[in-house]
Order: sequence, then structure tokens, then C-alpha cells
Amino acid sequence: MSDADVLEAAGDLVDAFLTTIRDQVPGGYILDTDLLPNSKTRTENGFRLAIVTEPRQHVRRRLVAAGKVLAQFQDDVGSRISLKPAIDGSGHGLFGGLSSRHLERLLASTEMDHIRLSAMFEHADEVATRRFGTSVPPGFRDDGTYTWYGHDRPH
Repeated sequence: MSDADVLEAAGDLVDAFLTTIRDQVPGGYILDTDLLPNSKTRTENGFRLAIVTEPRQHVRRRLVAAGKVLAQFQDDVGSRISLKPAIDGSGHGLFGGLSSRHLERLLASTEMDHIRLSAMFEHADEVATRRFGTSVPPGFRDDGTYTWYGHDRPH
């Protein structure tokens, strides 16, 4: 694959994930990785590549935030699990019949994924900031297009 093909594939992974979170609305839920359009690892790598090659800081920040939502997708969840427990008449929380051990594992995995993804995507953003600075580099326009000669020619 050419570099352009790799970047396009990364963009496709990000777009597919963004469509999924628009459809699934994760909000305060943990969802099963089976709902992801691609493997979690491939999607993470797509975000990392999209972030590190994005010259616009405001777009990178949005990619970082969206990528962190991947932490809410975990293996063996089944139906979505609310992070806010429902309360039964006895005052005990209900999590769809999950064992407390399984629930603790899911919550711990979600927290660790959030920490890991935050570090990974923040690092990618830092690399891009060192590379591009905080403004759009010469040649790139605000809409993401590029002029090969490095700047807009006067008309």
C-alpha cells in the first residue's frame, strides 16, 4: 500500500467508528466490541495515524476525544451496561444480572483502556503539535486541502 492508501484506510476506520458511535450513542454505557465495525486494535491504530498526520489542532483535539470513546467498548459485555446502576426495591444496584466479578472486570478494563487510550492519543497529538505547531502549516488550508507550492497564490 502507498502512504496515501494507508492514510485513506486510517480515515475510513475513523469514519466507520464515528458512524458507530452516532448510531449506538455510548453515553454512560459500556458496549460490546462486537458492535465495532472493525477490530478495536485496528480502530485505535486508525485514530493514532489520523491524529499524528492531522495539521489542524482543533481537529486533532476532536479526534482525541472521539478516540477515547473506544474505552467504552469491551469484550464479553453482551447487552449494553449502564455505568449508573438501576436500583431495585431493596436499594441494591442491578446490572442486568451480571456477576459482581464480571462487572468489576468490565469496569476495570474500561478504566485501564481509558487511561491507555488517553496516553496514546495525547502522545500522537503532541507529536503532531511538534511537527505542525498549533497553527496550520504553510501549504495546508483550513479545510484540510493542500497546495503543492506551499501557499495560496494571489489572484
